[in-house]
Amino acid sequence: MNDILVLNLTRFGDLIQTTPLLRRLRTAYPGARITLAAQKQFSAILPLMRGFDSSIIFDQDAIVRSMNGEDAPIISYRNMEDFVCKLEENSYDMVINLTANRMSAYLVSLIKAGRIEGINRSEEHTSELQ
Repeated sequence: MNDILVLNLTRFGDLIQTTPLLRRLRTAYPGARITLAAQKQFSAILPLMRGFDSSIIFDQDAIVRSMNGEDAPIISYRNMEDFVCKLEENSYDMVINLTANRMSAYLVSLIKAGRIEGINRSEEHTSELQ
């Protein structure tokens, strides 16, 4: 296992509760590069967390603001596209999706991964999305 992505686009407390999982992944796969995807509004806690090598920040608030404001819809699209491009930059051996919603399931379907844990849009998991 060389590259692992942990997708946690949930609330602040949920992000903090990811720490034991990150430590366990680090123990189980000591040479792996672990990336944590988290929401921008909670990114200030990331330097205090251990067990991952890099992070990808999702600015959901900016997307919502641009959709609700006077900005052209293309601004929201470009913000989302930037995040998806960051997710697609690597091919992961494993993706762990801790965010249980349709958007994260769709995002996970765009990522190249050998193994996916958590909610996703694969054929065997489509019933979880209904």
